Amino acid sequence: MGFRFRKSINLGGGMRLNLNKKSAGLSFGGKGFRYSINTNGKRTASAGIPGTGLYYTKSSGGGKKRANIKKLQIILILRIMEHRILVIIICHLHLMEIMNLTTIINLKKVITLQQ
Repeated sequence: MGFRFRKSINLGGGMRLNLNKKSAGLSFGGKGFRYSINTNGKRTASAGIPGTGLYYTKSSGGGKKRANIKKLQIILILRIMEHRILVIIICHLHLMEIMNLTTIINLKKVITLQQ
């Protein structure tokens, strides 16, 4: 019996980052259809009828590790994660800006009331 590791991280918008002992992958889709690629070059498309347990899967590639494909796919995964982090940072900065404007408006009201 061998040691296994698998972790799936939901990135939102129907995307998942899948990590296991030998590769990393990215999958897109939701219930009924999913498309996945991993760092070994394996691509998998699955289609099924939700709730029935019936599905069809077709895989291609991944027989041999190809260094260029692996590098490109890692870059793709990192770029997507970087994009999501930038969106989160921009949202936080926008919220901080709104909070600062609210604070300035409230301070102006206090100063006006004191005069």
